[in-house]
Amino acid sequence: MGNLCYEHEQNDYVHAAPHELLRPKRDRLRSALAGCGRVLEVGMNGGHSALVSLSSNPTLELHAVDICEHRYAYRAAEWLRNEFGDRFIFHEGDCRVVLPRLAAAGHRYDGFHIDGAKFTYFEDVLNASQMISGQSAMIVMDDSNQPAVQRTWSALIRLRVVAHTAEFPPMPSSERYRNQVGHLRALPPWLRAGLSPFDYYLEARRKVPPYLARARRRILPSRS
Repeated sequence: MGNLCYEHEQNDYVHAAPHELLRPKRDRLRSALAGCGRVLEVGMNGGHSALVSLSSNPTLELHAVDICEHRYAYRAAEWLRNEFGDRFIFHEGDCRVVLPRLAAAGHRYDGFHIDGAKFTYFEDVLNASQMISGQSAMIVMDDSNQPAVQRTWSALIRLRVVAHTAEFPPMPSSERYRNQVGHLRALPPWLRAGLSPFDYYLEARRKVPPYLARARRRILPSRS
């Protein structure tokens, strides 16, 4: 599968150096997480992004969440644990279940890398917003070259859950592979008070995009 180092279905990935087309994304991830001490990554898969993050920041503690759809994810997690010890913590399971569980257990982070299933991105970010160690945290959202991901990012900006940062402007459309980097804010009062984000969106904008409306009942669910 495509990742931060190799293209999707790149046949020579075993012996090839990391692909140059993906270098801008790798560099942005390194820079965005350079000042972070504790990062949550949603979607570990083969472990490439985790490796890049942990290798470039020697004091970083990285928590990775993956549903382990592919059997190699277990081997990747094992290798990362052997390589980085206590700096790498693995949480197996569906991010829609694991993230609320981590939040309820008091886990806090100053950085987030969202790179799991694209249809859970919106929910992932809202759940991540409950685990910020301060007033804001760095957030990297991968694959913003995909229209659905970019629409999700734009919706989060409009909801003021995510804010642009001058240090990381949007990547030019000439780049085939892109990510978005910004500041993730703590949950706004209307969410802490229990008001649905979609109700707020309706109030503020008088409409909800269909691709978000379909996910309405999945956002911040009550899970055992």
